[in-house]
Amino acid sequence: MYIGFCPGTHSKVDFPVRRIIFKKFKYMHEAKFEIYKDRSGEYRWHLNAGNGKIIADSAEGYTSEQSAVNGINLVKSLAPGAKIYKLNY
Repeated sequence: MYIGFCPGTHSKVDFPVRRIIFKKFKYMHEAKFEIYKDRSGEYRWHLNAGNGKIIADSAEGYTSEQSAVNGINLVKSLAPGAKIYKLNY
């Protein structure tokens, strides 16, 4: 369970992180990144869960395939330590 504060709101966040992670990423052991070219010729990536659904994407185009790979590696290196926050809208 992660208990923390949501940045900028000072509201307490208290919820079972393990359940959320399992529900959203129960197919992660079969997950794969895919790199493709978009209509404008830029490289993009998305992360597919084992069930085939896209669960993350690059949100931007890259000029080279290596830049897209670097973006994937950045996500892979930062994600294990990422905290989950519940935002108040």
